[in-house]
Amino acid sequence: GVLEAKVPGSATMVLAQLRPETGVLEVANLGDAGLRVFRKGQLVMKTTDQQYEFDMPYQMACREFVDMDYNTPMDANNERFNVEEGDWIIAGSDGLFDNMFDKEIATLQQEAANKGSEAGDEYFTAQVVARALAERARRYSKDPLRMVPYAVALEAEGTGGGGPMSSVLNHARAVGGKPDDITVVAARVTTVKKSTQKALSGAEMDSRIAAKEMQRIAEESIKENAIRNVPKTLLSTGTIKVKASKK
Repeated sequence: GVLEAKVPGSATMVLAQLRPETGVLEVANLGDAGLRVFRKGQLVMKTTDQQYEFDMPYQMACREFVDMDYNTPMDANNERFNVEEGDWIIAGSDGLFDNMFDKEIATLQQEAANKGSEAGDEYFTAQVVARALAERARRYSKDPLRMVPYAVALEAEGTGGGGPMSSVLNHARAVGGKPDDITVVAARVTTVKKSTQKALSGAEMDSRIAAKEMQRIAEESIKENAIRNVPKTLLSTGTIKVKASKK
C-alpha cells in the first residue's frame, strides 16, 4: 500500500455502492472525480465537483508524507439516488469529464452498449462501454482544436471568473483538449430473473472486486455449493465472473 511504498502525493476520489434491496445508489465524491447516471440516453444524475478555485480540487493525502493542507473523507459530498433497471452508471476521473461533455458520453455509451450487447454478455458490454469512453476521452485530450468542457471552463475563468487565471487569459478564447490520466468504470443496472437464479446454482464467482453483499453471498454459496439468495438488482460491471456448473 501507500504507507509501505512511502509515496508522496494526493488524489481525488469517488465511491459508489448499490443497495440491491432498495435500488438506491449511494455515492461519495471528493474533488473532481465524478459519477453520472444515464437513463435511456438522458442524464438523470451527476455529482458536483469540489474545488477551492478553478483547477484546484479537494484532495486527500497521506499525512505521513505530505507537508500540506489536505482534505479527509469527511469533506466528501454524499448523495443517494434511486436507480432503475437499464440505467447506466459511469464513474471516472477528471480526465474523462474534462474532455467529454455529458451529451457526448451519453451518445457514445449507447453506441458502445449496442455494439457490446451483440455478444449477449452483460459484463462484456460494460467493459466495451468503459473502454470506448476512455479511448475517446484520450483522443479528445490530444486534440489541440477541440472544444472540451475544460476549455469552456477555462475560458469562463478568464472572461469574468475572477480567479487566478483571469489575468493570464485576458479574455482569450481557450480551446483544445486537456491531457490527463483517464480512468473509467461503467456499470449497467440489471434484474436477475428466477430462471437465471436457478442457472447460477453451484456457480463459481470471482468476488475479489465485487460489492460486499455479493462477496457475502459468494462465500455462503461456496460453503453450500449453491447460490440460494441472488439479489434481484445487480451492477453489471464485467468484474463479476459467473460460470454455471455442469450437470
